[in-house]
Amino acid sequence: MHPSHRRALVVRGGWEGHSPVEATERFIPFLKEHGFAVEVHDGPEVYADAERLAATDLVVQCYTQGVATDEQVLGLSAAVAAGTGLAGWHGGVCDSFRGSPDYLHLTGGQWAAHPGGFVPHEVEVLPDRADHPLVAGLSPRWSLDTEQYWVLTDELNDVLATTTFEPGEDTPWRGDRHLPGRLDPPLGERSGVRLDHRPQARRPRPPRRAGGDRARPAVGEPVTRIVLDTDLAMGAPGSDIDDGFALALALAEPGLQVELVTTVGGNSDVATSTRLTRELLGTLGHEEVRVVEGAPASSAAAEEIARRVLAAPGELTLVAIGPLSNVAAALAHPGVAGAVREVVAMGGVFLEQTNVAAMPGEYNFWCDPDAAQAVMESGVPLRLVGLDVTRRVRLTRADARALAERGRFGRVAATHTEAWIDYQERVKPREELEQGSCALHDPLAVAVVEHPDLVTWRDAHVAVETAGRFTRGVAVADLLMWADPPAPNCRIATEVDADAFLALFHDRLAALP
Repeated sequence: MHPSHRRALVVRGGWEGHSPVEATERFIPFLKEHGFAVEVHDGPEVYADAERLAATDLVVQCYTQGVATDEQVLGLSAAVAAGTGLAGWHGGVCDSFRGSPDYLHLTGGQWAAHPGGFVPHEVEVLPDRADHPLVAGLSPRWSLDTEQYWVLTDELNDVLATTTFEPGEDTPWRGDRHLPGRLDPPLGERSGVRLDHRPQARRPRPPRRAGGDRARPAVGEPVTRIVLDTDLAMGAPGSDIDDGFALALALAEPGLQVELVTTVGGNSDVATSTRLTRELLGTLGHEEVRVVEGAPASSAAAEEIARRVLAAPGELTLVAIGPLSNVAAALAHPGVAGAVREVVAMGGVFLEQTNVAAMPGEYNFWCDPDAAQAVMESGVPLRLVGLDVTRRVRLTRADARALAERGRFGRVAATHTEAWIDYQERVKPREELEQGSCALHDPLAVAVVEHPDLVTWRDAHVAVETAGRFTRGVAVADLLMWADPPAPNCRIATEVDADAFLALFHDRLAALP
């Protein structure tokens, strides 16, 4: 036993599916046996304590699918840059704070997918790295029967071992792909192992026949699996058209895979929304996408969302572009909030106001403020795209005319866009912004799922007024500027690169039928 002269912080929490307490409790005795005084924290708040981190030799993190403030992430980054070690395994270190670009930059790796679920596969130590202290003494190749992780990695990472993805019927690539089973990022002292999120031991499997030399790892092209919850009304006279464009953009975006569309009452009644959604999917050539009708007519949408999320924990992103009734009901099911990869919602206005007494809150929040507040309180990883940014991305009459010269979707969308602009001009005659164009609220929310850098994100604590006499649906955003702020429960979009978004929007729509 070494005398305790070094300090280790164990930071754990997040998704319970990765057993953060059980897994770290197994590792803590090892730290103590090697001379570390161990301090345990159930959350990343300690990362904002510069003095404590400066006195720490090693941070061991097991925290999956959480939220950390900019202050916390920058505090951890500064400590690592100054020489504090950062270690972890699996999603507890490289699927921790997805909404933080600074954290992704720090770790140099991000989990993306595990195609096929539990599959037999091998991990092979690279021969030229076999003498590295982290793999020295290990067998050159070993077998597992668990999830095989497709990991996005920084090319500067020092990769110590690889695993090979073989082609399969349900995989979009062709030919073998070699990805890291173990990598060692170059900045400071960091290490990460991603093999299995289950703490129980595995018996080795006999190795399969080698398929030739293994190449250095390559970054793949994974997709983000989404459920789109919408109050689509494109096709109904005098109704908003942005949901229709959002559905089209989600189907046209190569980085997204639309697995389910659920409907909610909002821009139109839910039965009409369901019918129009199915009709638009037919126009887009995607009749195979399942549509489930939801609130207020049915609980089927919420139940289906919950079922799918629990069947694939950590894999499904909920993209909500209508009132949050279905999403709130789904998150109320036991275990769902902790198993959702992320919720991205179009809703709220945080730095401005609607300036309309009849609708003081943004429309989606105003329609069902109780559901919006329930989502805020759910603890789910959450990004909010509100009117502060969506009102700045516009589709003009000239854009509509250009759409009409494209395929069948363009012709349909152009007709409804012109009608919507006409309607807006009639009912909002003194709102200058609404003259001659319309906002692309929902398409922006879809776009940032795969392209988060289109907007500027800020940590916030958001609450939604549910009982106000004059303020129904108003989002109260605490920007964490004062001493002792509340804990952040989301990230809000505060600025948008409108030109970049519109370029992406028009590029993707050009490929539609």
